[in-house]
Amino acid sequence: MLVGHSQGGIVAATIAADMAEEYQIAHVITAGSPVANHPIPSNTWVTSIEVEADVVPDLDGRHNPSRQTWLTVRAQEAKKQSKSESDKQQESNQRSAGTAEQSPDKAVSEPSKSESHTMRKQQEAWRDALHLGSPAVELHDAHIREIMAGTLESTQYYQGRLHTSENSHHTNT
Repeated sequence: MLVGHSQGGIVAATIAADMAEEYQIAHVITAGSPVANHPIPSNTWVTSIEVEADVVPDLDGRHNPSRQTWLTVRAQEAKKQSKSESDKQQESNQRSAGTAEQSPDKAVSEPSKSESHTMRKQQEAWRDALHLGSPAVELHDAHIREIMAGTLESTQYYQGRLHTSENSHHTNT
């Protein structure tokens, strides 16, 4: 299984697409990643999590493929809710009695575009999707759990570093 957020999701999708003949990748999970144009084989499961206000997943200009083994969870941020009629009436009655404070509309503030791209928002989107009880989400979650229930055979960790120095550029003499 490969998992990645943002550019990490692009890397995971690229590996799944480019290395399909060499490796059997059972599942790819992307969060906030533009991966629609990656030719991931249909025998590799893909779970893509996208938050509507996040522009990054849309950078590829396409919707993700729609198939049983590729699920896209597209979360919507809470929108400003207008006051209910009873709230308006209660506020009006309080104002008439001289006791009301001016209260704004009930709302959950909308996050900024950059906040919508955070891993925290992606995790919230997945948790919310699980709570909705969608059969497609449950199927993908079961597949993830099945993979995770296996015995860990190895872990590989890669770290890259960029070294810059004045002597790093080449000149012809």
